[in-house]
Amino acid sequence: MKNKFMFLVLFSFALVACENMMLPPMNGNGNPLLQKMNKMSNEMDKLMMTKDPDHDFAMMMKTHHKGAIDMANYEMSQGNDAKILGMAKMMKDMQTMEIAKLDSFMKAHMMMPDSINGMGFMEASHMAMHKMDNLVKKQYLNKDSDHDFAVLMIHHHQSAIEMAEAEIKYGKVVEMKEMATKMKEDQLKEIEELKAWVAENY
Repeated sequence: MKNKFMFLVLFSFALVACENMMLPPMNGNGNPLLQKMNKMSNEMDKLMMTKDPDHDFAMMMKTHHKGAIDMANYEMSQGNDAKILGMAKMMKDMQTMEIAKLDSFMKAHMMMPDSINGMGFMEASHMAMHKMDNLVKKQYLNKDSDHDFAVLMIHHHQSAIEMAEAEIKYGKVVEMKEMATKMKEDQLKEIEELKAWVAENY
């Protein structure tokens, strides 16, 4: 009976140990890429929405892009994989150019608040960011810059795609709707490349 009891105790400890081994490492605040992504999300939460969907899209996407550039700079300084380093450089270059276009638009655009479309865009975009934040909290990170940049950027891009879709639906300015369409196409392609790389390497 005693032996049976000891077996059950040891078996229980073994199960707990195995379960803990299967759990992803805690992301915490020690992961530099995660810190940069959380910083971006916090800055976006503080943006003052105007209910002009085109202006708000440009404003939010500028901050979103700055977060991606910050993450790309870190990857380029710490990464080792040629594919991911190349993608980080491309993302930085492309999104730097897009920020210039967004800035130019916001300076020239006469804001026209629209309670219906403005609220529609705001709710959709905030939902996209909330979804991203929740997925990132569950994301397995292993502190390898190439891996962590790739998996976090998949979520980052997906939230950008959903904001672009909100702009396409609720925006009124053709220039911004066309830019949103191009962003969606580019980032969908990049997501597929990132997913393929992760599947091949991990």
